[in-house]
Amino acid sequence: MSGMSGKFKDGFITGVKKEKEIQKEQELLHKKHRVADTNVVIVEKTNAWMWIINKAIAFIKLLATMMLLVLAGIGLFSIVYPNVRAEFIITAGEILTQIKQYL
Repeated sequence: MSGMSGKFKDGFITGVKKEKEIQKEQELLHKKHRVADTNVVIVEKTNAWMWIINKAIAFIKLLATMMLLVLAGIGLFSIVYPNVRAEFIITAGEILTQIKQYL
């Protein structure tokens, strides 16, 4: 009999854990969608367009991060090496004078 009650106990505990996970997810969805009524069950469905949009946003963020790292590397390179630093200072000065002319 003790083996049988262990099975029921494990199933009960698993059910309670799943119920708590669902409740936490519902709380987050209620906050996200600003729904005050706790009796409403919110179900989010993903469709192909939203999946594509989310992947495109993630790809753009990845590209932006890579570009930022490349620019940071170029900046570090221009600070460390004296010849490149001198050229960078000259180029930055020319860019500033061109910006002043346009404004």
